Amino acid sequence: ASKAAIGGDNDFKIDLTYPDGVEGTSEFHLSCSDEDMNDLLEDCLKPQGNGKDNNPDLINDFLFGGMTGDNGQFICPEVPQPSSTAFPTEDTACNFVPQQEAESCDDLKDVTELTMIWNGPDGVNVTTPLNQEFHNLQNGTAIKFNANKDVMGNDFEIYLTGAVEGKSVFHLSCSDSGMDGPDDCGMPQGSGKQRLRRRRAKSTKGTT
Repeated sequence: ASKAAIGGDNDFKIDLTYPDGVEGTSEFHLSCSDEDMNDLLEDCLKPQGNGKDNNPDLINDFLFGGMTGDNGQFICPEVPQPSSTAFPTEDTACNFVPQQEAESCDDLKDVTELTMIWNGPDGVNVTTPLNQEFHNLQNGTAIKFNANKDVMGNDFEIYLTGAVEGKSVFHLSCSDSGMDGPDDCGMPQGSGKQRLRRRRAKSTKGTT
């Protein structure tokens, strides 16, 4: 994208045509003032295309994968390489990249950040003990949680509202055998070390 090439406008628009002939437009705001598309930690894989003002008439079927500018770039780690047009395999969708020779949870203690992918229904809100907030999460959205064992202990609890109400728990001491190394990439998480389910779907009483 180039602001100069589009007349200095901050709104970068593209036209789409689906195989069934349906046509539409997507719009991306380039000035970094779109709160849903300006943060590597919180916005990776968020749906995009409806512009800064979340215009419902625009097509919002893209997922945010990163940005490049005059002073550098950031690329979401969950995004497969652009050269591949195939559906991502397990190897490309869940990459464990050791840093400082860390090959397991024990090697990188203390845990300061968790990356999770929401695998529940669309429309969930999440809050954490460190005052992070994530709104209207869609299935497949990647989330990066800040973690501080000194503040919250070994059990990191987050609270969910919206389409799902309840809490999820993640154990930070590396003694959770279901979340302690690269073999666990893609495994369901949120029930804590004891693997107890602690969430319930919002009631649908009165609907069919």
